Amino acid sequence: MSRTLKKVDGDIFLQPSNGRALLISGNEKLAQDAADSLLTDYDPERGYGSRISSLELANSNRSVALIFNRGFIRQEVRDSLERLQSIQRQRSDQLTAFEAVGEIGTVRVYQASKTGFVFTVNIVPSGGLDRIPLSFRVNLRHQSLSSSKPGLPGSIRTDDTTII
Repeated sequence: MSRTLKKVDGDIFLQPSNGRALLISGNEKLAQDAADSLLTDYDPERGYGSRISSLELANSNRSVALIFNRGFIRQEVRDSLERLQSIQRQRSDQLTAFEAVGEIGTVRVYQASKTGFVFTVNIVPSGGLDRIPLSFRVNLRHQSLSSSKPGLPGSIRTDDTTII
């Protein structure tokens, strides 16, 4: 069995009662490991992470449509989780069956706003039937020149108003 420090909103969680970090294992660790994989930029040398952040780059180059965005997110989520699964298999002696990805469910992508997408996926641990639901929101920082709020922090200005 392996354990790791619990994170909340990307920060190490400290117990309010004593200020100590909390160690997690099992399904909770698997959910956190999957989230870390999805939130980490893909590193080909490590074979870990996702390319979801590259959707922003494609959007700024005006080369994507709604269908591409949804399909890209769907494929990147699956690829990232499959890479995590492969790494876990290489280290199977360090994990319990409840900490390892057994089955990756259907990735569903919904458009939440003009530049925001939400995706959900269920992961089934190798040692159990309990599905672990994961969901994230992906926001593109696209801003057209006709925007009523020019110069928003973190946005990219273009003259293309056809991107959904």
